[in-house]
Amino acid sequence: MDTASETRVDESRYLTFARARLHRLLSARSVLTAVQPMVDLETSDLVGHELLARPRTAATSQTARSLLQIAESQGLAAELSRQLRINGLAQTAHRIVPGRLFLNTHPAELERPRRLIDSLRSLASQYPEVELVVELPERAELDLEVYVDLRACLQELGIDLAFDEFGTGRSRLLEMAEAPPRYVKFSRHMVRGIDGRAGFRQRVLRRVLEFTLSVGALPIAVGIETASELAACRDLGFTWAQGFFLGRPWTVAA
Repeated sequence: MDTASETRVDESRYLTFARARLHRLLSARSVLTAVQPMVDLETSDLVGHELLARPRTAATSQTARSLLQIAESQGLAAELSRQLRINGLAQTAHRIVPGRLFLNTHPAELERPRRLIDSLRSLASQYPEVELVVELPERAELDLEVYVDLRACLQELGIDLAFDEFGTGRSRLLEMAEAPPRYVKFSRHMVRGIDGRAGFRQRVLRRVLEFTLSVGALPIAVGIETASELAACRDLGFTWAQGFFLGRPWTVAA
């Protein structure tokens, strides 16, 4: 066997090992499902939860981090993301209904949007009683035409769309103008310490919030940790909020 063939065999074995490790970790329930609440800033009502994955133990945490690195390097990040959603909804859907669940996606999933749509279609049919919201990560590179098609497909399925980590990378202002999402989750980096940042920073954020509301999207402040940050976000015009001050993630019993 020549060197090139040996390399391909080694890569194939490594990929098989990575897939097996991924499924073993998930099937053993070493990764738990957690949810973090979101609150309406005007009424203080609970309006939804974000679905999260948490390690069962500290040892598992290292395993999960290593597995994610393997998944990304071997093109398995999309598979990991899909499986975490499937497992998470199975543990969560019937415990917090009626309710609204925000689901994370990995940028790799946007490379094959049709497969993502098929996966979400299956979840929507399995859990019709849950209001699903798909979070589009800021890091994801998505052509405008593909994004518009994705948004239309999700609307047909009754699934809302949210821009996640808004303000940390791509502006997505063009997407917001052409086909606005239902929600815009402003990055914790934009929110943290906003109570002590008078002047230009707050004026800029207020203008972005006004634009968000003008296109019909609902702005969500993420990462609120103090009462003064909460008050500042309410004054600036945020509609909903999420953060440790309002509620820490709690693990859903399997």
